[in-house]
Amino acid sequence: MLNKIIRNIYCRLLVMSRYKSASIWLFLLAFVESFIFPIPPDVMLIPMCLAKNKKAIYYSLLCTFASAVGGIIGYVIGMYLWHTVGGYIVNLYHLAPYMEKLKGLYAHWGILLLLLAGFTPIPYKVFTIFSGLMGMSFPLFFIISFFSRGLRFVLIGLIFYFFGKKAKHIIHKYLVKLTVIFSLLIIVAFIIYEILK
Repeated sequence: MLNKIIRNIYCRLLVMSRYKSASIWLFLLAFVESFIFPIPPDVMLIPMCLAKNKKAIYYSLLCTFASAVGGIIGYVIGMYLWHTVGGYIVNLYHLAPYMEKLKGLYAHWGILLLLLAGFTPIPYKVFTIFSGLMGMSFPLFFIISFFSRGLRFVLIGLIFYFFGKKAKHIIHKYLVKLTVIFSLLIIVAFIIYEILK
């Protein structure tokens, strides 16, 4: 039942990406995806960049900003509304049994996990909430969120801007590989930072 609902929403978002008001819908989608919504903004960002590749960088920056601002809501939920809203969202993603393990991981690797969640398909919303719950410094949280989300969305925007219609093929062929490479670079950089600190 839930899969059918999500599939219907996904199809609706693809249709909405063709509307004149698509930028507003993209902003709203990127905003709510950062703390609760299950569908990533890429489903609107990619068709919009494909349709108007000269506006691809604008769309990707809009997506980045909305996502980082939405992340603030996730942070606030984790810090102040964990026992009501936060617990509900974690249960929605079937993560309740892993809570203690996640807390342990987050206590030591919070920055790295937030970086990876912002850039990869790992559910970013869970880690915006965890950042608040675990008391991560808010300025640090916002900088990491903006950087990692920007890295992901601006990369998509740049590919469409420079390669136009060929970009869809490039993204399908190389985005997973690029995601893995960038993720490994983030992990290596973080480990080096931890060693040198």
